[in-house]
Amino acid sequence: MTDTLSFFKFQNLRKLPVKCALVLIFLLATVSSYARVFRPIQILLPGNFNGAAITLQPTLKTASTYAWRIPDTLSAFRQTRDKETIVFATGNDSNIFSPLSFLSGGAFERNLIDECRPDAQALSPHDLEMFNDSRLDGQIRKKIFTNLLSDDGPSVFLPYATKSIDNRQIWFFNFIAANRCEALPMQNWGIFSIDNPARTIRRLNPAFSDQDLSFSVIDINSEDLDELIKELKQRQGFHFVMQIVKNGEQPIFSSIDAERDQNIYKISLISGTERLPLINIFPRNNGFPRVTLRMLPLDKTEKGRSESLFTNACNSFKKHLYETLKVIKTTTQASSSVFSFRAQTHAQLIKVQTACDVAFLLAPPTVPFSDNVICTGNIITNIPNDRVQKFRLTGRELVALSELLIINRGAVETAFAGCEFLALGGQAKKFTVSHQPVEQNKVYLVATTENTASDPILRDFFTDRVIEPFDGTTLWKVWKNNLKTLRISDSYLFD
Repeated sequence: MTDTLSFFKFQNLRKLPVKCALVLIFLLATVSSYARVFRPIQILLPGNFNGAAITLQPTLKTASTYAWRIPDTLSAFRQTRDKETIVFATGNDSNIFSPLSFLSGGAFERNLIDECRPDAQALSPHDLEMFNDSRLDGQIRKKIFTNLLSDDGPSVFLPYATKSIDNRQIWFFNFIAANRCEALPMQNWGIFSIDNPARTIRRLNPAFSDQDLSFSVIDINSEDLDELIKELKQRQGFHFVMQIVKNGEQPIFSSIDAERDQNIYKISLISGTERLPLINIFPRNNGFPRVTLRMLPLDKTEKGRSESLFTNACNSFKKHLYETLKVIKTTTQASSSVFSFRAQTHAQLIKVQTACDVAFLLAPPTVPFSDNVICTGNIITNIPNDRVQKFRLTGRELVALSELLIINRGAVETAFAGCEFLALGGQAKKFTVSHQPVEQNKVYLVATTENTASDPILRDFFTDRVIEPFDGTTLWKVWKNNLKTLRISDSYLFD
């Protein structure tokens, strides 16, 4: 009996390690079934060209930038097998103050971004401004503008975009402040108001999970930014807030590292023609992911298709660049003469384009040129672009404005069209509009440039004055549209 018991004890002892191993395997399998495995993610952010993807020299020769290497660079990153690759085009690629961006209507920048095959695309007010006097095409409507409100109908742009990776959602947003859009004819596009970004998040109520990632491009003021960050902190997931630094702006966050504030990561993205921003994200099952920001130097990447893409872009606007607008007669001017446009010509062309009663402006700086054939390229390289604004004044106010300009800026710096007067002792005498004596209480339509209206001597004059919505008219546009058909003598055209 004792031998039998000893035998059974021995057999149980032999089975014990096997049982423990089975239990351990079961426990590990149970734990692993609940553990989520996330691959590293690389987010590439092409864009923010600021209208400088192609530069135009005074000789009308075009010069490429490294931005044209981005599509092939992205293709190389997409071949990475150990990481998930996402491309988010940040927008702010066009600019009406950039000669070739203006000339092409931003088309070549949009085509360059399409070559990048982004998963989502944002836009900026500068991108939208290219459509000021036209309808929005399908290409621009594919972009994200999160916090706008449309008139009951479908949204003009995408409110957001998503992409699913490893059972998590990647969210893409784009927030623009209302005051950034004041120069845009929003109502023409069915856009009647722009919402507060934080309120927009509450309205959309995106279903973030604890491992979701969101990327928000921002062009908003500091108060709205603080509210947006506060709102996102209260929601699950990890949220990247990215400022697109425009020309003349300063970064509000670091442009070399991602600043973490709880579950918020803050980044400023500078010009994208020389470097390509790359965010590497290494997720963890518990805690915050490890995040690194790199600015890839594009001059170190392969040329690939960049030259052919650049050449095709230049060919798309070359005909418009060299379009002849006026030929200066060599019988009255030597072919070697140097020409400089008169300030009065700017005012006259603005008056024609806007069909206003009076146009005036402070003379913009111009670069003299020596070619007796004036083409569009001469205009956009020798004259700075400027928005044209319209407003209404009584005859009494018009006279007062004229006297203010003459006293503080003088007759040489100031140009008028549509009115005539004698400047005597700081007063405007014998004032006429369209060759008729000015009527003190009559209301006249007046046009000027944005730079003129913002001049310090006119600041008080324009305070609280109603300016008509900007209709897309710019100084370059009035020259391009009217110089060819306007009957104007060479002597009046130049100083």
